Amino acid sequence: PACKNCPLNQNCPYAVVFESSPPANSTIMRDFSDTPRPFVIEPENDSRTEYLPGETFFLDLIIFGKALDLFPYFLLAFRELASQGIGKMRGRASLEKLEFQGGEGRQLVYQVEDNLIRTGWQPETGKSLKKIFQELIFSENDHITLCFQTMTRLINKGHLVEIPHFHIVFRNLVRRVSALLYFYHGMRMDLDYGSLFSEAEKVKLVKNETVWVDWARYSKRQQEKMFMGGLLGRATYLFDGVNPSVFLPFVILGEITHVGKGAVFGLGKYRVETLRFCLR
Repeated sequence: PACKNCPLNQNCPYAVVFESSPPANSTIMRDFSDTPRPFVIEPENDSRTEYLPGETFFLDLIIFGKALDLFPYFLLAFRELASQGIGKMRGRASLEKLEFQGGEGRQLVYQVEDNLIRTGWQPETGKSLKKIFQELIFSENDHITLCFQTMTRLINKGHLVEIPHFHIVFRNLVRRVSALLYFYHGMRMDLDYGSLFSEAEKVKLVKNETVWVDWARYSKRQQEKMFMGGLLGRATYLFDGVNPSVFLPFVILGEITHVGKGAVFGLGKYRVETLRFCLR
């Protein structure tokens, strides 16, 4: 009935991906029943809910850390899902192609014609993100604008919030990033969280163009409709007297990890629209 008490739950592909829980010797989140899932599904920016026979649709799949070893299982799962049927009317599809997006462009991993999984591609690492971080600190502007592209569900003190103050966004980012690093990359972040959060509260929300959008999906596993509304739109923050460099690594990494609840379904996706700083 559940994976948590199974002696193989830290190694079984299904448990690691879909019902991951903290190991017995975990130094963080020991009181939590589960941990962040090691993947994110990003649908294409397409509002259509109906596709005709012969039409093609795309999605991005992001896999973190050690879960990348389970990549063949992801491929098989998507192929089976498509052939068994997707959506209310169980429309069937075929997985035609899978490509890896890396620093050197796209590399073919799988195509239906030969049914082979190619190897040799290298995953992205923090080195590429560090380069982006360094390149972004170049101008005389101490503002940052985040555009929330999919419903973003930020939690503060156990409740969903409708105003994306920076310290709330940052707290949600830190929780997610630190958990993903610990459970799937074997890294524990040694940070003074209290000081970081206090400093984050000094960052001002100077322009809030976000709106709350309601969204619902049906969970076949739980046999009920799940309501997952969240924030969409832009939020601009001012780093007046605050050193932005301590926050930027999280902000940039968050473009990949997403932020807030429901990230595994593609919620909490944002992009950094303006990020220009002159450090004093």
